[in-house]
Amino acid sequence: MAPRQPEPQFAWAEEDTPLTDNQRLDMRAQERTLDGAMWRTAVGSLTAGLVIFKSFSSDLYRIGLVMLGLSLCITLTGLVRKATTPLRIHEHLHYRSAGNFVAFLAVVGTATSLTVVYMLSII
Repeated sequence: MAPRQPEPQFAWAEEDTPLTDNQRLDMRAQERTLDGAMWRTAVGSLTAGLVIFKSFSSDLYRIGLVMLGLSLCITLTGLVRKATTPLRIHEHLHYRSAGNFVAFLAVVGTATSLTVVYMLSII
């Protein structure tokens, strides 16, 4: 029995070679992580920053700015990851986790949390 060939309709848009079943599975996992977690978190941080701007006094505007900065970092990280997904799919045979992106976002999130706690302590 001959090995199953990938179907052409599942080829990546920028590439001529069709994706295998494993590559499609990896691509869906990366897109699910990007679309699910990163965009939800970015929108949540953006909403929190805007609520702080609209609802509270001018003393807390800086905290709103920090939340907007967090939202911007998450959005930019998501865009970079989205742009590099086709390269990862075609270069690696196995699923590669987003370890570097997660580490970067962990550092940004920790810095944001510490900054907000510090700002609340000096008010």
